[in-house]
Amino acid sequence: MNIPLSDFESVIDHAVVKRGRKYWQHGLVQDLEEIENGNWTAQVEGTQVYEVRISISDDAVTDYNCTCPYDLGPVCKHEVAMLYAIQERLSGVATTNKEEQETTIGSKRRRAKTGKQKPRTVAKKVDEVLEKMSQEEIIDLVRSHALRNREFRVILLAQVTLRSGGDSKSAYRELIKESLRSGMDRHGFIDYWSTRQAVRGAEESLNKAVKLVESGNPEQAIPIFQAVIEELVPALQFVDDSNGDIGGAIEWTFDEFYKCIEKIQDPIMRKDLFDYYLTEANRKQYEGWDWKWNFLRMASELISSGEQEKELFAKLDKISQAGQSSEFFDRYNQEQAAQIKLEVIRKRGRENDINQFINDNLHHTSIRCLAIEQAFSNKDFSRVIELAKQGIEQDTERQYPGLVNEWFDWLLKVAEKEENVEDIREYARLLFFETCNFEYYEKLKKTHSKSNWPDQFEKLLGHLQQRASFSTLAEICIREKEWQKLLDLVRESTSFETLETYHKYLAPHFPKELVEIYEKTSKELLAQSMGRAAYQDVCQMLRRMKKLGASDRVRQLIKEFSEQYKKRRALLEELERV
Repeated sequence: MNIPLSDFESVIDHAVVKRGRKYWQHGLVQDLEEIENGNWTAQVEGTQVYEVRISISDDAVTDYNCTCPYDLGPVCKHEVAMLYAIQERLSGVATTNKEEQETTIGSKRRRAKTGKQKPRTVAKKVDEVLEKMSQEEIIDLVRSHALRNREFRVILLAQVTLRSGGDSKSAYRELIKESLRSGMDRHGFIDYWSTRQAVRGAEESLNKAVKLVESGNPEQAIPIFQAVIEELVPALQFVDDSNGDIGGAIEWTFDEFYKCIEKIQDPIMRKDLFDYYLTEANRKQYEGWDWKWNFLRMASELISSGEQEKELFAKLDKISQAGQSSEFFDRYNQEQAAQIKLEVIRKRGRENDINQFINDNLHHTSIRCLAIEQAFSNKDFSRVIELAKQGIEQDTERQYPGLVNEWFDWLLKVAEKEENVEDIREYARLLFFETCNFEYYEKLKKTHSKSNWPDQFEKLLGHLQQRASFSTLAEICIREKEWQKLLDLVRESTSFETLETYHKYLAPHFPKELVEIYEKTSKELLAQSMGRAAYQDVCQMLRRMKKLGASDRVRQLIKEFSEQYKKRRALLEELERV
């Protein structure tokens, strides 16, 4: 998503913004540079030193990436810290405190109006230096740097392969190997921090392959795709790929390889590729990965005769019937094989065989789904009900509750089409209890009159009290505007986060009660926790109390806390800001 640079705080999660701002305030953003127009890099110190890259166009952040392992949201605190640093750099004003930070954007706009020159980018500075150097000086510089720096050497040598590699798979494999070696430690292992460097050769090769396909030369791209897969998959055995660099490059390769084969017209090359895919799918290095199925799917796209179909189906049977480590994986492999077979039968235009194959393979979830979708589309609701109930029985025995719910959802869809109110109630109620999805709650509610719903609501809530989560019960209270019940829930499970979430619903109705809860929670938090983050939460609760009309009580609490915890300097600093 694009993020407005001038207002990113309103888009990014508040907690992440808060942490990122602290990193920036403490000077943890180092080596901030605008490499080219709008493309920025920096090093941000955290548990480790992370490399952050951000692209900006028309005051919008269009791309951002950090080498940290954070995956709980789209933007991490290191990227936020760098956004603050970029704002500061663009404004031309160094900021050190909160008040000055808030003027950053205004300063930026004033600078634009006064016509102050923008700092030169790194690319511009490099261009200026190169223009002043002779060809011999540039060659000497490149040569000496390549001999000293292995990563640069890999990039330099890659240019030779990428320019003249032609159809030689071995040249690309050697390039990728050299790139992988550049990220290895002395034990031959590539750690988390080195994968970005190690995968560079593969990515450069892939970029070339994509351009070849786009320019109408898919045949020349084939050896590149093959080289990347054949080198990167085994590399996973000696790489910490927690950030997904290697796995992502492999997935990217398969995606582009699939697009490539659609453009291959030469029958001999299509036959060679078909044979290659069948051979690769059987190699041990793909065991435990889905990639063998990628090869077999691509092979299915190249079938041009009944003989090839038989060959592929035999390979599918062999691989799917090979015993795996568990019943789950055996079933999974068999279903993958069935999906590919069905697609082949469909493309070969054998309509009678399609229906027979579906009926023979209803024990596979995806095939049963397909049969139900077809029956539903044809308004054959009795067939939908039959297939769904069979699925419920089958997957209840297998202990797959998620699939059982999926089949019940089809029964609900049929009930809605047939306007069967009793069945809608039964299935919507069951599915809401099992999934806590409020789509089912609203469907259940619509089957009752306004006068009848209050009694049904009380029964529903009573049933959920012992089995539903706090958030589900709270959401029900909000939807039904049962504010007293919501207040009782919050009292039973009070925390700073809970109060922040439900404050806006409770404040208009229970200001006095909320003040009491805030006071009790703030005292408990100080008794149990230390650290500035906890102190800031306490002070936020005190501010909430002030807005609820309890300013006098807040002043008393600040005095009490200051005396009781007089040795907690960070707390005293935060209390002064209330």
